[in-house]
Amino acid sequence: MNNLFFNEVSFKPFVTTDVELKNIFLDLIKLFALIKEDYDFKQLVFPINIAEQKVLNNKTFMEWVNGLDHKAKSTIMSTIRKPFSHDTLDASQLSCIENFGFKNQNIESCDISCIGFAAAYMQASATLSLKTHDFWDSEEIDIFLIDPASLSEITLKVLNISNAQLINTLANKLGAIAKVDLIISDILPELKKKYIRNDHGKDILEEFSNKLLRSEYVIKVINSLPFNPKAIRFINKVEKNGNIELVLHWEDSGYGVVIKSTGRNYSETSKIAEILKEKFDR
Repeated sequence: MNNLFFNEVSFKPFVTTDVELKNIFLDLIKLFALIKEDYDFKQLVFPINIAEQKVLNNKTFMEWVNGLDHKAKSTIMSTIRKPFSHDTLDASQLSCIENFGFKNQNIESCDISCIGFAAAYMQASATLSLKTHDFWDSEEIDIFLIDPASLSEITLKVLNISNAQLINTLANKLGAIAKVDLIISDILPELKKKYIRNDHGKDILEEFSNKLLRSEYVIKVINSLPFNPKAIRFINKVEKNGNIELVLHWEDSGYGVVIKSTGRNYSETSKIAEILKEKFDR
């Protein structure tokens, strides 16, 4: 299953008020919704002991959330459900999860467990962090793993997101994490629509477009692109609505087309673009 993992360490450094934490947590939920829309991740996975987690200087998670207004409490609690981190790991992974740790003096933490980081690393996924400190705006966070044989610390890096800008920065990496289930077009190639401007190079684009339309992932050719003689890449642009701009960079004038693919989000469309690149690029 395609999941991201909540970084429970990011409750630290503790904010000062219940309301401040509420706003930060609700921002995290909105952030996951943005990622889910583009990459179709199924769930944000929390540690099973989230209820007992200390989230303010004087409150556990449940003590804090029970004091919130009904709407905020309902929104937050609806996000926290099975599977929990331990449910996503196999027996061998569970046996070594306590060997993972995190330490950083900047956020008032030193040598503590980090279930979200550990699960994300073992599942080759990423964490989402609360914006309680600028430190959490890092796209990669260092954790450590204790080697049972030598008891030495091995430094590891975990992909991390705490703001919308990082979604764009990490687009390719998020696409690689997402397990893509592509759909195919049921339109016969000869019935797929194609529009090419009556311009120089139309014959070349017509021939190329006919090849593209044979792909089961291409729905139609929307239009030809402005000439781009400086282009050096086949894939010029990928959009989450399924549109892909492709450029014949081997032609002196850099002819190109924009197609409509069967991609339903950024991750699927990126995968289709790579499939077309492998088949048609020179």
